[in-house]
Amino acid sequence: MIGACGHSYLRQPILSLALLTCVATLAIGQVENGAIAGQITIARGSFPPDRIEVTLQTRGIVVTQVWTDNEGKFVFHDLPPNLADHGEGIARGECRILSMADSPSTGFPASLSVPSRPIPAVVVGGLAVGVLDLTYAILVYSPAKPILIPQTIASGVLGMKSYSGGGQTAALGVVLHFVIALSAAAVYYLASRKVAFLLERTVLSGLIYGALVYLFMHVIVLPLSAVPKGDMPFIYQACEFVEHWFCVGLPIALSVRHYSR
Repeated sequence: MIGACGHSYLRQPILSLALLTCVATLAIGQVENGAIAGQITIARGSFPPDRIEVTLQTRGIVVTQVWTDNEGKFVFHDLPPNLADHGEGIARGECRILSMADSPSTGFPASLSVPSRPIPAVVVGGLAVGVLDLTYAILVYSPAKPILIPQTIASGVLGMKSYSGGGQTAALGVVLHFVIALSAAAVYYLASRKVAFLLERTVLSGLIYGALVYLFMHVIVLPLSAVPKGDMPFIYQACEFVEHWFCVGLPIALSVRHYSR
């Protein structure tokens, strides 16, 4: 978890009080390899009236400190590899403006972006989902003849003739299964770049995402595919719905969160 915080010791108590009542924002972005830049503004985009010391922290440990210029801009140079190379993790920090008299400070949220690792986030999450979901399907629906499960997946493209294709259609089903799993992981990763909640509340987000994937597959994808239509007992539907929480959504969320730190 990476955080950014800053403070400025203001010369005049009246000025400090005015700042304590304004809304402040911090914009941060990567400008070069191993460097992060940003700008602090207050009240409708105006610049701070004094220079502010900005501190970069990771897991509560101070990494480096810099001072803003007259326009509130700052740059962290020569960052350690664990910050410069670790994936676009969005962390929440807090910046504070303090007066010389140590009067109560004002805090405002900050976001920090560092370079991303999308490939391992998607690949690890997708492969985990592919293995877990396929194993569940085989154990629950066809433990005596496992080949029927990937053939059923392939039937979404080939229809009934998938069941007479032997190992070839089974192999196609496995490939399709993992393509779907990797696609689900990629969608979550992309969404996490825009919605910080997906990284901040990983478990809850993963469970919800698993439910959404189940609904998407069963309400949109399967009805439009060539899979043979049939009624599934409610108990199987309920169990598969819950299975998607823990074997689909959660592994993806945990993988994306892990590679976003």
